Amino acid sequence: MTAEQRLFLVDLQRDAILATTSSPLAPLTQSDQEDEVTDWLRGHGMSDGRKIAPTLVRSGLDTQRLEKVVEHIPTEPLTQWGDKGEFGYAHGGRMTVY
Repeated sequence: MTAEQRLFLVDLQRDAILATTSSPLAPLTQSDQEDEVTDWLRGHGMSDGRKIAPTLVRSGLDTQRLEKVVEHIPTEPLTQWGDKGEFGYAHGGRMTVY
């Protein structure tokens, strides 16, 4: 992993911490964003993205932010996703959860 990729992940983690400590989204907004993130994950090869979409949205990771993650970290392990500790990887624009 390059220094630039590590810095990107540090910034991403900081933003996620700030998002989780700020005011929660309105329920309808949260639900709409979860649906968008689920569709985005499905489009990137993650068939069970609905399991982790709520966690991603609560962490401030909408579809625009996820696109930036894939741009900056195309083949490295991304992070532990979701409440069950699934491990995500992005490969050429496709994401996999184990």
